[in-house]
Amino acid sequence: PEETLKHFRVGWNQDLDRIVIPHFWKGDLVGWQTRRLGREGSKYKNSPDFPKDSTIYNYEARANPTVVVESPMSVLSKYHVGPHIESTFGAEVNDRQIRQLSMHQRVVLWFDNDLAGWKATESVGEALEPYSSVLVVPSTWAADPADLDDQTYTDLLAEAIPFSVWSRPEELQKWEMAA
Repeated sequence: PEETLKHFRVGWNQDLDRIVIPHFWKGDLVGWQTRRLGREGSKYKNSPDFPKDSTIYNYEARANPTVVVESPMSVLSKYHVGPHIESTFGAEVNDRQIRQLSMHQRVVLWFDNDLAGWKATESVGEALEPYSSVLVVPSTWAADPADLDDQTYTDLLAEAIPFSVWSRPEELQKWEMAA
């Protein structure tokens, strides 16, 4: 939605056909991430010295619950739906980011449905359990939250289960957006 684009100050580089996502940390602009729109080139590109391993996109320590996803595109896509949503800039989550996420009383993990995402769910869930109530969205779609329509996203979020009983899906369904 336009309101979301304005809120996050998202732009578009017409020459490169890439969405430009500024990243603010504690009120300061700390870099940009761009996301390709076509199929050519790297999916994401970051500005030099981009702090993706020490910050979280759309971080709000007091937000509860908080949905944690892998990409800023998922945040941009589902911010208007609620509840609060944050991104780790990928499936590699380090101790500094874990400490930041542990400030949330309730965390809902929704990493991508692939090997890297499942490993992230396992490691982040285990690390956060002593500090937060940790849930996982048990999606069987071969899609990340940004790919899903708002109703499917909301429905799946309502099915979140405790991390302690979550397991990797045995089979994934191909997601195709309705025409």
